[in-house]
Amino acid sequence: MMHEIRALDPKPGNRFESGASESIIPDVWVTPSPQGGWQIELDPATLPKLLINQTYYAEVTRQTAQNSKDQAFLDECLQNANWLIRSLDQRAKTIVKVAAEIVRQQDAFLEHGVAHLRPLNLRTVADAIGVHESTVSRVTSNKYMLTPRG
Repeated sequence: MMHEIRALDPKPGNRFESGASESIIPDVWVTPSPQGGWQIELDPATLPKLLINQTYYAEVTRQTAQNSKDQAFLDECLQNANWLIRSLDQRAKTIVKVAAEIVRQQDAFLEHGVAHLRPLNLRTVADAIGVHESTVSRVTSNKYMLTPRG
């Protein structure tokens, strides 16, 4: 009998452990608005922040003023940086638009609970805000929304 007891695993649940759980930080917060409806906020900590140091750019431009090849390269880099900043800004606006549409579609759920949760698919959201389904898919991938209902 002791042999059988020693053969048992004292921690049988360890076989099912998947590692440490990561905490989830919501990208979008939904809170009741004092005027009625819902207030949607994008967590600024979840988005990258890019700035162009204009002083440094002006200094480097001044130093390379005689070399048109270097100047063209710097201009291209500045143009690419500005494009990236605009793209990130557009992405943030799209996230807010998608979140606002989800909140609009699920207003009854937010007001009254899970019994009022409606099925919602990418196409419905995409059509409502005028973007392609793939855009909604990319924007919502690995994103979390914190609402009063969870």
